[in-house]
Amino acid sequence: MKAPLFLALGFGCMGLTQAADLFVTSGSSVQAAIVSASDGDRILIGPGTYVEQLDLLGKAIELIGTAGPASTIIDADLAGIAVRMTSGEGPGTVLRSLTVTRGSGGFGPGGVVTNGTPLLEDCVIRSNVGRLGAGVSGSPTMIRCRIENNVSSLNHGGGVYGAPTMIDCVVRGNRCTGAQGGGLYLTGGTASLSGCQILYNGAVLSGGRGGGIAVHSSATVTIDRCVIAGNLASGSNAGAYAGGIWATPSTTITRSTIAFNHLGAPANHGGGIYGAASLVDCIVYGNDLPQMEGGPTATYSLIEGGAPGAGNIDDLPMFWDEANLDLHLMAGSACIDTGDPNSPLDPDGSRGDMGALAFDASYLPGPVVECTAAINSTGQGASMGYSGSWSLAANDLVLQTVSCPTNSFGIYFMGADPLMQPVTQGFLCINGTLTRLPVSQATPAGFMELPFDHQALPAGGPALLAGSTWRFQLWYRDFGSLSRFSDALAVTFVD
Repeated sequence: MKAPLFLALGFGCMGLTQAADLFVTSGSSVQAAIVSASDGDRILIGPGTYVEQLDLLGKAIELIGTAGPASTIIDADLAGIAVRMTSGEGPGTVLRSLTVTRGSGGFGPGGVVTNGTPLLEDCVIRSNVGRLGAGVSGSPTMIRCRIENNVSSLNHGGGVYGAPTMIDCVVRGNRCTGAQGGGLYLTGGTASLSGCQILYNGAVLSGGRGGGIAVHSSATVTIDRCVIAGNLASGSNAGAYAGGIWATPSTTITRSTIAFNHLGAPANHGGGIYGAASLVDCIVYGNDLPQMEGGPTATYSLIEGGAPGAGNIDDLPMFWDEANLDLHLMAGSACIDTGDPNSPLDPDGSRGDMGALAFDASYLPGPVVECTAAINSTGQGASMGYSGSWSLAANDLVLQTVSCPTNSFGIYFMGADPLMQPVTQGFLCINGTLTRLPVSQATPAGFMELPFDHQALPAGGPALLAGSTWRFQLWYRDFGSLSRFSDALAVTFVD
């Protein structure tokens, strides 16, 4: 294995060495750079997939993906824990702009394991397996991270386990089996979630409780401006509890939306929330019935079906797009300017709204996923997503797809009209004239992406205008001679 290239930037006064930047390129070892590093150093990791397991060794250093998480991947190859920070690492230990994938913890966590307070920023923790936090465990601070598609078998916390501080994070598509907390299991300290989205997670099989979040009695939890939606708890004949959140009296939820969560058992309890949490300025709507059980209290909140408490209402929230969980408020919603008058003002200076997403008259919906992906040799369907924006001026949209076969090739194509036509490779999701984009290749972790430059479309391609909607789909090779279609991404472009 090649040694990493590193460079000391200089020396300070009195013989003290300044912090150095160590450069690691594809084919070199990130762990070797960690061993060489000293407190205060930065390890700058170039684009590539690094098949290794990392231990930060208690050092106050920064690991930075120079090309962003989509292009800089730590892949543990299911050989063990992907990233260890178990020597008391504090805020000076940082992971930034990295994807951590395919960690395997056996009877413990698999992805990122901490027992201190390190910082994870702009990272993706994806497709790890284990127990007690397959994705992330411990009490790190996470900012703008995505925790997705991790699985905890027969134990708690599909995505996260512990007492983290999370700001503007997405916890999506994680699962625990026979246990609690499909997305997060909060325990053992003070946890804080702010501006987060907890979506499409599941606590399944016997004992499943808290599809989105489960809170243990040892935790003190504050949740503010979060969306908890589309999660599932399923159980045995004893019943399913808390499709959205399993809470305790030490759980405080403010300015949040708990919506369209589900239960799956003969006896159901608390489709949205179960437990004696305190809710202020919230929306609880569209969950499986009963929406709330276990003694939660609410004030200045929209509770479908009604609930006692000052300022509570029972009305239609008027979400922008319920089917795709776009839970922004539309003009005329009863939730606008009806929050607690003592709560913080909204960004426009008006009285606070109910729910996680304050009304914004200039809001336009972002890209949404349509149609259905064909199941491929990974056992999953290749699912479309994106990074960047849908602004024509910015021209920074990146088409992304997860759960592709390892190193597979594919072609993104685009068209204007929706379709859901069964074909041998799945569903063709776009109708009319189609424009093919350049060939792309998946990483070993099954992630494929293509920067979309609307100013460099093939000859004869469409001219994109503000307000027009275009759909994107991926056709890709599976093993052997097979090919498959992903689902589709619909994008309405703006200036």
